[in-house]
Amino acid sequence: MQPVGTPTGDQSREAIDSLRGYVYQIYQSALAWTELGEDGFLFLEIAEDFSVVADSAVQAVQVKETAGRITINSHDVVASIDSFVQLREKNPNLDVSLRHLTTSTIGKEQKSAH
Repeated sequence: MQPVGTPTGDQSREAIDSLRGYVYQIYQSALAWTELGEDGFLFLEIAEDFSVVADSAVQAVQVKETAGRITINSHDVVASIDSFVQLREKNPNLDVSLRHLTTSTIGKEQKSAH
């Protein structure tokens, strides 16, 4: 039996963008896992989307599958910077770094002061 056609629904209730983001996050996490050294550990959703801990260092990674341009003042980037500061404060015994991994392109700040 063949479907009569594709149903039409309320597009505002679709989760396609969210699902695309989750797939990208899982892909990047799995890639980090394959590159993990013998002494490394991969943590999902503990400190950012995933974190790699080895020796006395943690590299936290925020993963964003987004379109458009971002700058240092973009909401997501500011949130990552805030998270980095908190992560350093909560883990003074670790060398903390954070990557904001995105599919967006780099934009230009609107004001020269930035």
